[in-house]
Order: sequence, then C-alpha cells, then structure tokens
Amino acid sequence: MLMDSYIMLVILTFGLFLGWDNGNDTWLMSEKLRKIVRNVDYQQNGKSVYQSVSFLGYVGLLTAVKPDTFTVTVNERFNKEGGFIGIYRWLIGDRNEKWMGFLTRDIMDQAGSYSEAKDMLMNDKLLAPAYYILAGNSSGEGVIITRSLDTTLDVKELNPKNGTFLSPPNKTMIHGMHHLFMMIDEHLVTSA
Repeated sequence: MLMDSYIMLVILTFGLFLGWDNGNDTWLMSEKLRKIVRNVDYQQNGKSVYQSVSFLGYVGLLTAVKPDTFTVTVNERFNKEGGFIGIYRWLIGDRNEKWMGFLTRDIMDQAGSYSEAKDMLMNDKLLAPAYYILAGNSSGEGVIITRSLDTTLDVKELNPKNGTFLSPPNKTMIHGMHHLFMMIDEHLVTSA
C-alpha cells in the first residue's frame, strides 16, 4: 500500500473548534477518529486503481494516490464566505457545486493524468473553499490550488528549473487560533 502512517497523521492533525487535550498534546476529535481510519484499496476488475486513507463510512476522499499517475490531497480553507454559502445554495436546490471530498473522489475515478486532475480541481465548482495539493509522477508536476466556491484564486506551481519548491506549513493563525491541518496560504519557499 502506497499510503503510510505519515499521511494518516497529516489527516488527523485537525481540530478547529474541536478541543485541545493539554495533557496529551492532541486534538480530542483526532483521538476519537483514529479508531476508524483505514487504508482503502479501490479496485476495478480485480486490479487496484487507487488507494486512500479514509474514515470508515466516509464516501468522499480527502487524500488519495493513483499509482504512477498522481496524488491529491484536499485541505480545509477557512473563509468568512465559506461553506455556509455553498451549503445554503445546495439546500435550496442548486446542485451544480461539489462537496470537496466528492470532487477528490471524482478525480480519482475519472482523471487519467495529472493535467486532467489539475483541470478538474481548477474548474469544478465547490460547496466550500479549499486548498488542493496535486503531484504527478514527472518532474515539475506539483501544484497547490487555492479555491473559492466558484473560482480558482491562486495556483502555485512547482518549478524545479529555478530551484523553487512548494512548502505546506503546519500552522496558520485563524482569528488567534492555531489550526494544524496543513493549511496552505501564500507560502512559496525558494531554496537558498
């Protein structure tokens, strides 16, 4: 299986408004969810198509790997015009937007290449703002896509020719609170 415990750790380092356990230095919700995290191998006609780390019963995908093709991870993007607007639109009957975990699943099912996955991430409408990290299997195939509900706000491309690399930080301040879900903001780090 291509997924390892490091990726599981990345998924479980969230907890905005969910409580911090000072005694164990952990998020309370992460400890509860840890028991239902599983490596999942998606197969078609007996052959492995892609793998993910997911919660039992969750039908979307937060992170997944399509071997020899690409890998994608979605991260929450806290925004005052966030998911509440998208969910409201959905509740009143506008079903043109996708839940971010469902878009990730659709990409794994439908995209046959890095460029197809990137196009879907940049153009499909979402119910909530998000960050997508996409990496391919060729040099230079790496991007962090910052999404609003309706449009792509920013695209940070990997560019090995000029020595740049993308770095997802593990802390972002949101109204004075540390949020540890590897949120990506405007961080493009240039190597020295």
